[in-house]
Amino acid sequence: MKKDNIRDYATEAFRFYALKGKPAYEDMRREVEGKAGGLLEKELNGHSGNVSNPTEYEVLARENALQRHQAELLDILAVNKVISMLEVNETGQQVIKAVEAVYFPSPFRYPRRGEISQRVLKASEEVLFCNPATVYRHLRHARTMFAMERGLRIL
Repeated sequence: MKKDNIRDYATEAFRFYALKGKPAYEDMRREVEGKAGGLLEKELNGHSGNVSNPTEYEVLARENALQRHQAELLDILAVNKVISMLEVNETGQQVIKAVEAVYFPSPFRYPRRGEISQRVLKASEEVLFCNPATVYRHLRHARTMFAMERGLRIL
């Protein structure tokens, strides 16, 4: 597999999506905002004294949380868009199966040396019933679509 400028980032975005449990963008956004709200309650119960208006402070806390997690949210949004675009036809569904078989297993740890190649071979023989080169093409297609959705520079 040839290395390109987006391969590692796009691969990690798909793995992050699997790690978070394949959430929808809105669910992930609500989770981030909810954590900010929980931190706000903790701080207000501790009587921090620097809050003139708790509602205003809550809005600022949520906006800051969204700003801190902006890259994660945009990655999830891009992966969601790619998957929804690919679900339309049979070839796209094959691409989704390839991504799920290769990038989604064990997202909590970084793949070992040669593990991606093993997953590609397994996917080609057991899931897609095709040549491994076809699986690599499907993965490249998904990564390129992700990069386009995310607004990354593609060479």
